Amino acid sequence: VSDMLLKKIAELKSSLLFRLWVLYAATFTVLACIGFVLFYYRIYSSAIERIDDELFDDTRKFAELIVKNGLPDASSDILAYAKNEDPKKEFIRILNTNAEILTSTDMSVWGNVGSRRIVAKLKNGTDEFVAQTIKLSYGDRARVVTAGIGQSLLMQIGETLEETDEYLDIFRNLLAILITAFAIV
Repeated sequence: VSDMLLKKIAELKSSLLFRLWVLYAATFTVLACIGFVLFYYRIYSSAIERIDDELFDDTRKFAELIVKNGLPDASSDILAYAKNEDPKKEFIRILNTNAEILTSTDMSVWGNVGSRRIVAKLKNGTDEFVAQTIKLSYGDRARVVTAGIGQSLLMQIGETLEETDEYLDIFRNLLAILITAFAIV
């Protein structure tokens, strides 16, 4: 009985039906993996875009405050607002077009957030704001938006991507499980 079963299995492996089944299964698995990866990057892009929009909206609000109250009063209001935030998670600073810092929250955790190249890019007037992802000294990533808020003023706002990265790690782990399950099935 076992010899016949082994002979049938050997015949099945060489059959057209088996080869087509393997081809379709492999094709489905590869396409599912590609779909999951594209879906992941779309989620990532949406999360980064949302953070950029929030940071840019904050710069517009602070710009209105500066226009309304003047730089000295607005700076004290901005710094008072920032005291409620964790300096490891967010920073705000105002620069002039020579990249000189006029007002800033505690930047000790943020290290050297470059601004000269960005200031030059914004001076050209081609961009409304510049967003960049940086790596902080303690390992987290952060998103920094620099935007013009007047004739000769720029604002930089930075926020860590800690929560977004945690969410994306969970999502990436779930996708890995799904991809493994598809490959096995």
